[in-house]
Amino acid sequence: LPEIVALLCLLGSFLTFMFYCEDKFLAGKDLRRIPESDLHLWELFWGWPGALAAQKIIRHKNRKISYLMIFMICVVINIIMTWGIFRYGSNDMPDRIRENSGQSQ
Repeated sequence: LPEIVALLCLLGSFLTFMFYCEDKFLAGKDLRRIPESDLHLWELFWGWPGALAAQKIIRHKNRKISYLMIFMICVVINIIMTWGIFRYGSNDMPDRIRENSGQSQ
């Protein structure tokens, strides 16, 4: 399970970084841009490290406070999701739930 999450994080981060680069390019050419909601969706699903890198390296999407607030919410939700996967994502999930609730067979 940790390998899958690590792969998702690497892939999501790489793709999100590339989407940020594309969005900055489109903005510079005054063309139709990638919707912020799409960028936030990629950030939510393990792309936030790539988004953070893009904000620092190419200085894109790093000033608009409303955007950054939603970005931070995506980071927190992703961390909670990741914790949940590591905590409850194994094959013995029903056993763990029974153990934690005091109901054992």
